[in-house]
Amino acid sequence: MKKQFIYLILLLGTTVTAHAQNASGKLLFDNVESLFLYAEQNSSVIRNNNQQALLAKYEKVEAIANVVNFRNENSFILTDNTSQAVQFIPSEILGGEPGTFKEVTLGQKYVSAFNISPQIDIINPAAWSQVKRAKINRQLVEINNLLSKKSLYESIAACYFNILSFQEQILITRDNINVSDSLCKMARNKLEQGIISKQEVNEVKANYLQLSDKLAQCSASLEEQYNYLKVLCDIPLETEVCIDAKTDNTLVFSTDLFPTSDLAVKFARIQSEIAKFDLTTNRLFQLPVVSAFYSWSYNQNSNNRFFDNNINSSQWLRTNYVGVKLSFAFPDINRTIQIRKAKADYEISRINLDNAQHENEQDNRQLIIDYQKTYQQYANKQQVYELMKENYQMDMNRYTEEVISMKDLLESFDKMLIANFDIVGIHANLLFLEYKIIIYNKIQ
Repeated sequence: MKKQFIYLILLLGTTVTAHAQNASGKLLFDNVESLFLYAEQNSSVIRNNNQQALLAKYEKVEAIANVVNFRNENSFILTDNTSQAVQFIPSEILGGEPGTFKEVTLGQKYVSAFNISPQIDIINPAAWSQVKRAKINRQLVEINNLLSKKSLYESIAACYFNILSFQEQILITRDNINVSDSLCKMARNKLEQGIISKQEVNEVKANYLQLSDKLAQCSASLEEQYNYLKVLCDIPLETEVCIDAKTDNTLVFSTDLFPTSDLAVKFARIQSEIAKFDLTTNRLFQLPVVSAFYSWSYNQNSNNRFFDNNINSSQWLRTNYVGVKLSFAFPDINRTIQIRKAKADYEISRINLDNAQHENEQDNRQLIIDYQKTYQQYANKQQVYELMKENYQMDMNRYTEEVISMKDLLESFDKMLIANFDIVGIHANLLFLEYKIIIYNKIQ
């Protein structure tokens, strides 16, 4: 019988208990909530989400700091004028003969300069827009983390309920292997009495081998689910994990259960807002930026050496000034292209938002439809199983009375077994739909 991998979440009405670890190091879980608690503390997905939220916080602080955009240029320069400029001046200035010129070397050979020049922005429209974008981006990261957490919980719950499903299938298969073994003994006895043929005995043995193979396949699938669960929850692979829980086969249809999840819509809406801010920011980059600056410096000029201590020949001279600067960039093709690209991205985000709203509404409606269909299917399959079980019991009596053949009895046995497996699969699927609605309403 084909079994589909069922994604399931949140066990309804389950009490939250922490996982237990015994002395041998085995991890014991008795409900899906205990797995969620373990994953909350150990999963790399949750840890990454926390770091992403921290990065978004730092980006917001950085954007606020960029509004002022404080910057400071500090420098200390030592200049050795190895070859100074030579000028010709009238000799009579120096007491020489009129009409003649004298070579004079101007300037100082050793120049020392220490300068501090802080600057801040007073008016920077683009930076103001970046602050608003950073605030919106922080909300986007939070919603994305919720989507990531919801996906993780769905995967963990899928493993949890698949494990319960395979455990139930293993129990059913083992019980029916015992029944099949009894049929084999019964068939051999009748063969020795000459009542049935060798072919009928072979059919009983084949049925027994098929059930044994089914048991091996379920055991292997159960081990696979445990390994996948360890990966999701970041449990060391060498650690033994045991899930010991029972599900209630008595389910009541809930008429007031309706999904209200709109995380995908919120995510698309914030993406659209960010695209709008990107467009606005690109346009504001064309506006001038008003900055205030200040300069404070010391200079020493000397013909003797650097750091000349001769007060008579050289001194450290202090200069300072303050001012306001208006800086702007001339329009260029690159900025024009960036604006047009941002505008296109914004239009795309608006279309994606409309699609997300329609898809979210449709998904919620479809989830309710699937829940209603599956509940009705589960109720029908329960009745089918009871009928097949009753038929098998009657056929067993008829076979004992030699009214029907072993082939007919095996056919009745297989129908009962398939109906039993159907109930296990549909029951898990129904739980999935119920708790998917619950988690959708819870994480948003």
